[in-house]
Amino acid sequence: MLFGWRWPTPTDAAMLFGTGFTNAIGQWFWTKALHLAPAPAVTPFYYLMLIWALMFGFLIWGDVPSASLLVGSAIVVITGLFLFLRESRLQRQLAAR
Repeated sequence: MLFGWRWPTPTDAAMLFGTGFTNAIGQWFWTKALHLAPAPAVTPFYYLMLIWALMFGFLIWGDVPSASLLVGSAIVVITGLFLFLRESRLQRQLAAR
């Protein structure tokens, strides 16, 4: 980047700003959700980001996810949901005692 630096065009600068601003707002909402609700209730929605990223990648840029990406994503989502269900079951058992 030292010798290849170019100033972004106004369109590129607007997209960079828009991306940063949108991500900042999203992070604020995520932090607020974790503040207002218990983490086990909020975390399953975190995995929806993976699904949205796959959909946007395909619809906007035409990226076709590979089989290994889909398998790995499924493992991550299933594991997260399993842990969520297990923890909620443990919380109910502790509350019943």
